[in-house]
Amino acid sequence: MLKNNKTKPQNPYARAKWLALGAIAVVATLLNMILRDWIASLHLAVVIVFTLITLGLAARTLIVAIANRSRRSGEDPGGPGDGPGGPDDPGPGPIDLELTDPLRHQDDFGLVA
Repeated sequence: MLKNNKTKPQNPYARAKWLALGAIAVVATLLNMILRDWIASLHLAVVIVFTLITLGLAARTLIVAIANRSRRSGEDPGGPGDGPGGPDDPGPGPIDLELTDPLRHQDDFGLVA
């Protein structure tokens, strides 16, 4: 009759939301010990946690971009490598959708080009 409900949500966005809310609660509690003001501590905790999340996502994006760039050795036009994109390259081929949208987010909105 009743399903065995797991305590962990199955949605990754829900997990990230609960993790962020937990981090805010912990940071707010620690800040309240110092500031002795719950409202200021809560506001500052929200700013701190979401700033850290934003910086973390930006750093991850930068690292992935650098890794992808170094993986394409010799693909720059006129570059010293023998790979595609050199002076004798006829031009770009068809774009693979798996490379441009690996998580298939555009499928959700019917925007696949």
